[in-house]
Amino acid sequence: MVQTILFDIDGVLLSEERYFDASALTVWELIHSEKYLGLGADQFKTTFNDEEIASIRDTVFINDQVLKFLKSKGLNANWDMIYLTFSFQLI
Repeated sequence: MVQTILFDIDGVLLSEERYFDASALTVWELIHSEKYLGLGADQFKTTFNDEEIASIRDTVFINDQVLKFLKSKGLNANWDMIYLTFSFQLI
């Protein structure tokens, strides 16, 4: 019996779109949740449908322009993208 574990962390085999969605939701939570900055905490929630996720991602990453810029500079780590995007938003 062959047992194999396959890690596709660079999006070659599987789409990385959901990773970017998760990154956008993380930045959104850091900005809007009352547990963090609380800017707009009255409208913050934790359950989203696909359309809401797409809207948040468009807002956070400016229609993916931020993602394209970061990737063009060789940055492909989601945690780094979150840190830089959140820091820029905060400043």
